[in-house]
Amino acid sequence: MSSLQGYVTASYAALVREFGEPGAPQDPDKSHVEWHLVSPYVGTVTIYDYGPLHECDEHWYISLTEPVEWHVGGRDRAATDWVASRLWVDPHYPAHAGCCGPERLPWWIEERREAEREIAEDSKTGPADAAPDGAVPDEPDNDGDCPSIPAQTDPTTAPETAQIPLIGP
Repeated sequence: MSSLQGYVTASYAALVREFGEPGAPQDPDKSHVEWHLVSPYVGTVTIYDYGPLHECDEHWYISLTEPVEWHVGGRDRAATDWVASRLWVDPHYPAHAGCCGPERLPWWIEERREAEREIAEDSKTGPADAAPDGAVPDEPDNDGDCPSIPAQTDPTTAPETAQIPLIGP
């Protein structure tokens, strides 16, 4: 059985880069974007938003570069630890998660983090949301109105805000 085990804060672009494009949500009334994954270490893991991220003009929008708090579902707290280690972010847990999972990070996460830190130190690749040329995109200017979707003139440049077309209110 899978249930909420914790949260990670990362951009949509970071999740797509690490896990690929999301699938359709199982319950579109509660979630608008979901990744259904199988970890060799912790089994089935689900990453999803919960509730509206931004509702406007009967569409849902999400920033590609702005960090978003994502829910992580799984069998126990190790699911959140696994996702956090893959994204290089710190996990955080709901109050009940301590009862159902390990108190410390599993050994396989600690070993992987150490190996990846050494690789990252050697390569100095820059921020996770950096463009291939190393530039970090500007944050969208959102004054509370509907986000604008810039015209695509260069196919290698992603818009700062993407409309998620799978769902609506």
